[in-house]
Amino acid sequence: MRSGAPRPSPRSNQQQLAALLTHAHAHSPYYRQLYGALPQGVLDLRALPPVRKPELMARFDEWVTDPAVRLRGLSVLVADKERIGEEYLGRYLVATTSGSSGEPAILLQLVAGRILLAHTEGIREPLVSVVQALVLAQGRRI
Repeated sequence: MRSGAPRPSPRSNQQQLAALLTHAHAHSPYYRQLYGALPQGVLDLRALPPVRKPELMARFDEWVTDPAVRLRGLSVLVADKERIGEEYLGRYLVATTSGSSGEPAILLQLVAGRILLAHTEGIREPLVSVVQALVLAQGRRI
């Protein structure tokens, strides 16, 4: 983080986490099931059940919160080398991991979020990145 950059307050981070968890519960069958037994208003990341990349990739269509995002469509896009850099659905940047851990992954980021991040580089608390990972492809900015 840059020195002198404003730091989000813990309350702001908790509000963002609460909003993301609410959104995930409302729009993701996977997270609704995973977080179903949690007490209302949990604001501690340590209280959330862990998720692993192999399970997320196996249940991709169940955990993404944008119903238009589907693994099959993404797989077609990333398999075509001529389409590298093309936005998915006109609003997502797509990246893949090499799978060096044994499980390749497809990652999405809203184009609008990328522009915002470029303008606020170094201002965000690491918590925001962790929380964003919980709800990839959520279809809205935080």
